[in-house]
Amino acid sequence: MLFVGPFLMACIFWFAAWHFVGSDAPAWTTWFWGLFSTMIPLLFWTEYRTRGALFADAVISSGGASSVPYLAGPELGMLISFATSPRVAASGFVELFLVGPRCVLEAFGKLRGARRLHGVNVDRAAEVVADLRRFDQGVPIHRLAHEGEGITAVLRPLAYLLFHDWVGISAAGDRVWLNSDSKRTLSGA
Repeated sequence: MLFVGPFLMACIFWFAAWHFVGSDAPAWTTWFWGLFSTMIPLLFWTEYRTRGALFADAVISSGGASSVPYLAGPELGMLISFATSPRVAASGFVELFLVGPRCVLEAFGKLRGARRLHGVNVDRAAEVVADLRRFDQGVPIHRLAHEGEGITAVLRPLAYLLFHDWVGISAAGDRVWLNSDSKRTLSGA
C-alpha cells in the first residue's frame, strides 16, 4: 500500500511526458523512484500531522458536503463540485495515498502500546472484567479496587483492557464500563 501513490503518479507523469516529448521522455522507473523518494516522507509527515483526518478536515473547512451533485445531475454536479472546491476532491485522492503510511504508523503505535503494557497482571485484568460484567453502566474506577488494594493496582490492568478494546472509559476518566462487544463475547462463552 505504501507504493500506491508513487506508482500512480509515476504512471501519470510518465504518460504525460511520453505524450509530449515522445521517446526522449525519462523512463518510468526514473519517475517512480524520484516520486518515491519525495512522496513517501511527505505522506508520512502529512499522516502524522493530520492524525488520519486529512479528508474530514478538508470537508469541514470547505463548509461541509455540497448538495450540487443532487441538484444538477451526477456528471455536471461532480464537475461543479470540483470546480467550486478542488481541495476536497484533491484531499480525497491524497487520502488513498495515505493508506500505507497510516497502516505503518498505526502498527508502530500498537507495538509501542504493547511494549508499555508488557508485564501487566492478566489475571487481575480478568478479575476486572468479571467485576465489570456485574454492572450495566459505568462504574467509578475506585470501586474496582479490592479490599486492601489501592486504585493504582487497577490502573495497569484497566490500561491493558482499554488497549485491547475490552472496556470504555469516560472523558473525565472517572468511570469505566465493559464494551458491548466484550459483553457479547463473554455471554457466548
